[in-house]
Amino acid sequence: MMESKEYNLKLLTPCFCAGADPQAPEIRAPSIRGHLRRWHGRIYGHNDVKAVWGGIGKGGGASKIQLRVQAWPEASTREEILPHKGGGGGYRQALACDFSVILAARDPGALEKAAAVVEIWSLLGSLGARANRAAGSVWPANSAPENISELQARIHKSGWSEGDIYISERTEKAAMLRLMASDTLQKPDLFGCVRPERRESPIKMKVVELDDGLHLILFSENGGLIARAIKELGHASKPLSRTRWLPLLGGKTL
Repeated sequence: MMESKEYNLKLLTPCFCAGADPQAPEIRAPSIRGHLRRWHGRIYGHNDVKAVWGGIGKGGGASKIQLRVQAWPEASTREEILPHKGGGGGYRQALACDFSVILAARDPGALEKAAAVVEIWSLLGSLGARANRAAGSVWPANSAPENISELQARIHKSGWSEGDIYISERTEKAAMLRLMASDTLQKPDLFGCVRPERRESPIKMKVVELDDGLHLILFSENGGLIARAIKELGHASKPLSRTRWLPLLGGKTL
C-alpha cells in the first residue's frame, strides 16, 4: 500500500530556479530531488542514497520514493545575482512563493528516511542558483521552529551531527542578509570559486525565520572552518564579521 507525506514550504529569499527557459523560473521536482539526494548522503551515508532514491551502477535501481511538487508561484521578479556588487553582477528572474513537496512510497522505512531528509533540508538547505549564498532559502511554512533553542533541538533530532552550524544573533531584512552572505573573500578553501575551475564553497549560508525575525545561518561539514572564515572576514572588515554568531552545533560563540 502506498503511503504519502506532504510538506508545506516557503521561500524566504528570491530563488533563481529555472528549467529550459532561464527567464521563466519554476519550482522543479528534479531540482529538489537532487538536493534531497545530497542531504540523504550526509545523514545516512552515500551508500544508502541509491537504495532509497535509486540510481545506476552497483546498488542502484528504481527509486523507492515518488516525489511531486505543487507550487503557488507569485509573479517572478528581477533580482540581483550578486547583491554586494550593486547591480554589477547582473540580474535574473527569481521566484518567492509557497510550495509543497509530496513524498509517496510503498516501503515505510524508505519513506521515513526521505521524510527526515526533507526536514533537515527545510532547516538548513536552499534551492536554485546562489543557494550557498542565501538565495532560495527554503523554510517550513507550518510548524516552523519558533526560536533558536527549538531550531537547535530539531537539528539534533534530525540526526545531523557533523561540522559546525552558527546563527546570527541579530536579525535583519532578507535583502541585507543576502548582501552579507554574498560579500565574502576570494579564498577558494573557504568560499569556493568559479575560476580557473568551479569549486563549491565548503561554507553554506541560508536565511531562517524565527519568531523574532530573520537570521542568517552558516553551515560547514568541516569543524573549525567557520571560525577561521569569520576571522579572515574580520581582517577585511566584511559584513559577516560585524555580527555575533551563536553556535547551533559545534564550536563556540564568535
